[in-house]
Amino acid sequence: MCKDTSPKELNFVLCGMNHLAHLYLSSDNEEEMVGQFIADAVKGSDFNFYSPDIRQGILLHRWVDSFTDAHDLVRELRAAYRPNLGLYSSVLIDLVFDHFLAKDFHFHAGRELEEFQQFTFGVLNKHEDSFPAKMKSYFFHMKDKEFMMKYAHPRGMAVIVRQMGNRIPRGESLLAAGDFFDDYVEMASPYFSTFFEELKCEFKLKRLALLHENKID
Repeated sequence: MCKDTSPKELNFVLCGMNHLAHLYLSSDNEEEMVGQFIADAVKGSDFNFYSPDIRQGILLHRWVDSFTDAHDLVRELRAAYRPNLGLYSSVLIDLVFDHFLAKDFHFHAGRELEEFQQFTFGVLNKHEDSFPAKMKSYFFHMKDKEFMMKYAHPRGMAVIVRQMGNRIPRGESLLAAGDFFDDYVEMASPYFSTFFEELKCEFKLKRLALLHENKID
């Protein structure tokens, strides 16, 4: 879930970090999970080169991004973040929302986050040969750093946010956000639960529509 508000060359760096919600939403379909994972590295109509389920995962990932960006609650939170974060407001919202999902993962998924991380690594390992080149490199980094487990802890998330701020031009606002990550979590607290429940319901409907139509609006 990441709005393309940064320059295009930064889009993969920024959007590639937040994948927990995408993977969770498709966790009952392994190839769809693969599509959700690689979607930010698949451009335009290149999704047609993949199997039907991977293709569906790519299209669902794009739909989740659009749904999130347009949601009234996210717009409201983005406006609250913008004075300090500017164009990177959407980036931090995505990471904060993944933090909420991670820290209460058992409540949402009925399984522990560590178990889901290992399940995800197993699924993606099986399909790594189909990844775009940049995703192979990122997947190695993701496994090495165990990002999902860091998502559950404010201190781990703060480190990730600061690392992103160091990697991008004019990333000073993200560096500062890492230092005050708890404050941004508190600001987002009234928004996440309602938004995420709506996302889950709408995701199921969109998935059914894709299965029926084999396309996305």
